[in-house]
Amino acid sequence: HGSYGMDLKTQDYRFLLQGSFYPSAIDPWFSGWWTRLWADFKFGQRAPDADIDVLGRWRSPELSVVYGRADIAPVALREVPLDRLRATFFIRPEHYDFLSFDARRGPLAATGGFTRHDDSETKTPRWIAFDFRSTLPLHEGAKLFGPEGPATVAPFVFDTPPTIAASGRMDWADTGYRQDIHATASAPGLFRFHEFPVQNARLAFDLVDSDILVRTIQAEIAGGPLSGTATVT
Repeated sequence: HGSYGMDLKTQDYRFLLQGSFYPSAIDPWFSGWWTRLWADFKFGQRAPDADIDVLGRWRSPELSVVYGRADIAPVALREVPLDRLRATFFIRPEHYDFLSFDARRGPLAATGGFTRHDDSETKTPRWIAFDFRSTLPLHEGAKLFGPEGPATVAPFVFDTPPTIAASGRMDWADTGYRQDIHATASAPGLFRFHEFPVQNARLAFDLVDSDILVRTIQAEIAGGPLSGTATVT
């Protein structure tokens, strides 16, 4: 339910919608950018609860703006199953700003925010900026940021889900993919960095383009303590 207003001269419109509905139910209101936004979501039998404000101009999809919140339970996002996902977002064509999100699966969670900007012609990402905290399994959480995510974290293998704090930016520029990411991670049990095994690791590292800069690592190996730094190019 909600309301609709329109300026008959300019054809500017505004929807205020509140309730439970699937995003695909309003696909015809927008151009393809709305459908692409939700393509990575697999919804359960319960429709998302949402409260959204939609502004735009008919026949000018580039002026569309969506601001609101959604509570989705359950959902799979990029094949990562979640019990519940809550998000507040600001969206316009090819630009998706998730001001905050809270993803839960049992006792595990990921919280934070991210902004994604797509190329208007190819519809592929131009850049993603993010800041989040997570206790999800590392390689599952990395899937949320697209195919580059798992490749980025591939050298880091935790036997138990780590506690991670990360912020940074991923760019798909004309000159090639670039990244500048800063993170800390810790977890009990076995941790392998490029197949080098240690126990109970706590580390801080940067991912800068193709370089991995481990600023500090504290861990245990062969019954004794290990500390140091590492650079992998």
